[in-house]
Amino acid sequence: MVMFTLNSILVVSEIAKCWAFLIAVQIYYEILVYRPPYREQVLFNAEKYCVHSYRIVLMAIILKHINGSEGLGIACDIVAFIAACCARAYILFNVAKLHLDKVKQIIKDFKEAVQTKKLLQRTLKTLQGYHFERDERVFSQYRRRNGMIVERLYQYRDIFIG
Repeated sequence: MVMFTLNSILVVSEIAKCWAFLIAVQIYYEILVYRPPYREQVLFNAEKYCVHSYRIVLMAIILKHINGSEGLGIACDIVAFIAACCARAYILFNVAKLHLDKVKQIIKDFKEAVQTKKLLQRTLKTLQGYHFERDERVFSQYRRRNGMIVERLYQYRDIFIG
């Protein structure tokens, strides 16, 4: 927001505006390094790379306006483009990595749900088979069921430790 305000109120040449922006960005960078606003190193690095990219772009624009050579102007445009792309690539890479981790977690949860469902189905079939063998499918109202011994289909620790 400061950049837009500076751009609108400064009535000087483009080079002077670039220098003013460069000074503002440098002050912001010094404050950023002195007192980082983020606890996560990835966010701090992203902010730092964006500031470096902005500074490189501003220096390339200043050099382009000062010299005026067409070949140097094209080289400055290429340098500015590469600097901007590198900062964006870092941010996009980390965002993609976060989304990929989320997708991996969703797939893991889905596999666990499928495995739990299969285990419950196998347990139900085992219990039904046990009752069918003993002909205990129909119970009288006040009769207590006998104790059961059914082979465990899973390890107890596998369910809770995982």
